[in-house]
Amino acid sequence: MENPRKRILLLLNFYYPRLHRGIVDYARTHSWDIVTAYPSHLKESARKWRGDAVITDMDCNLQQLRERGVRIAVPTESLAGKADCAVCPDEELIGSIAADYFLHKGFSHFAFCSGTARGKAFQARIKQHGYTALPIVGTYPYMTEKRIRERRKLLVQLPRPCAVFCENDQESGHIANLALDAGLRVPEDLSILGVGNDDLLCNSTAIPLSSVETRLYERGFRLAEALDNVFHGQEPGFILKLEPTQKIIERESTGFYAVEHPLLREMIQYLTARAGTSVQVADLADKFHLSVSAVYRTFMNHLGISPKKLLLDARMDIARRLLLDTDDKISAIAEEAGFPTAASFFETFHRIHSCTPQAWRKRNR
Repeated sequence: MENPRKRILLLLNFYYPRLHRGIVDYARTHSWDIVTAYPSHLKESARKWRGDAVITDMDCNLQQLRERGVRIAVPTESLAGKADCAVCPDEELIGSIAADYFLHKGFSHFAFCSGTARGKAFQARIKQHGYTALPIVGTYPYMTEKRIRERRKLLVQLPRPCAVFCENDQESGHIANLALDAGLRVPEDLSILGVGNDDLLCNSTAIPLSSVETRLYERGFRLAEALDNVFHGQEPGFILKLEPTQKIIERESTGFYAVEHPLLREMIQYLTARAGTSVQVADLADKFHLSVSAVYRTFMNHLGISPKKLLLDARMDIARRLLLDTDDKISAIAEEAGFPTAASFFETFHRIHSCTPQAWRKRNR
């Protein structure tokens, strides 16, 4: 009689807490025993594993494992051809979202630290708008002193202000630290964006890091679900691409608009610094001794969006960050993000994301 319990090895070269949590939450209700390989014994663990399945992001003994009847599930598209199932992010869309985000902020100088499809998509989208994105060879995880000096020198030589897109949150954290060590300002000189939105990584640097939200928790849960379907007879070869939430979780590392108009730059800083208060466009006009219509013309002519839209974007950025990084109640988040009432926040959030703040938090955490 087949043992109803399944033994699953997590053989992960990169540890993402939310991805791990999604897998574990599924396993808890499906009679799975999860075994985690020690980082220093990944290859040995793969070679000796005799359980039911492996969830891995490594090309490590996969053929031998499958020959022994071990099922393989992977969270990355590059290994999908060697696995029974894969649930992965839409790499091209990630790169395009990152490029559009920086273009929206007015940047004309770009760099990218990614050799994968997401980096190529970023470069291609920037090129469509007539700009060039300079490549930066990553240092993570091989951080020799020589490579660190080379990367630090390269960062100093970048044109400023420069928008830098990184492969993941580990790399963006490393780039941010190198930039600060070199005396560069983040985000005024280098505006740095990562991928994954791992809250621990994004908040572990001196400057909290902005990141593309890629639904790590849901990816882990859906990957475990796909593996379970294989156990129950689904034909191997299943691949699911999860689209990002279409939003950047903005923290301090990208809180900058690259505009040359000095007065507009001051007005942007004034609005974004007070987005969590009851500030309105009329307050901005009074502060800078302009009419409301003149403020609107300045924003539209030089930034392409209205001050009201910029203020709403800033408030939504605060709200999304608090939904992910805290356990605050929705009413408290609405107040902290500058919305007049919880009802107005709920309505605005639902209009933008087509779901409630509670549902968005649950899906992305």
